[in-house]
Amino acid sequence: MAQRDNDSQSQEQRFPVRARRMERPVQDQGTQRGEPGRPGSYDAKLDRMEGRQRSPVRPPRGYQRADDRIREDVCERLMEGPVDVGDVEVTVSNGEVTLIGTVEERWQKRAIEDIACNVRGVHDVHNRVRVKPMQDRPMTQEASRPRDEQPQGTRDDQPYMGG
Repeated sequence: MAQRDNDSQSQEQRFPVRARRMERPVQDQGTQRGEPGRPGSYDAKLDRMEGRQRSPVRPPRGYQRADDRIREDVCERLMEGPVDVGDVEVTVSNGEVTLIGTVEERWQKRAIEDIACNVRGVHDVHNRVRVKPMQDRPMTQEASRPRDEQPQGTRDDQPYMGG
């Protein structure tokens, strides 16, 4: 029996083509009509199309997503995003999204608009979100003190610039 084990190993060395063929078995393309693996079948065409770069998908003519579904998708994406949207209201009418409320920073206002714009079925976004004024934002105690009350640095606190 030990001879057979050695024999099979030596066959791989003697017949490298056969060994490679066994590593990658040939797929049976099938001979029946409508069989998924058959070349020229609908499924094979779909498989080829999935490998290609697709153009943007267009809906059928006259189709419009329901406003409730659009609103739900916008709200879900906003909750998953990087911005606290607790003070933002979302309304949808005929595929147009209106955002009303307040955020802390200007980038958050832009981010909310971009998120809403990328939802399927949205035709336009009306961004009526306001950025809170500086005095209404929560700040640290050091930054909230008036400038004249903040401690002044001495000359020793300054970095050495040479010279």
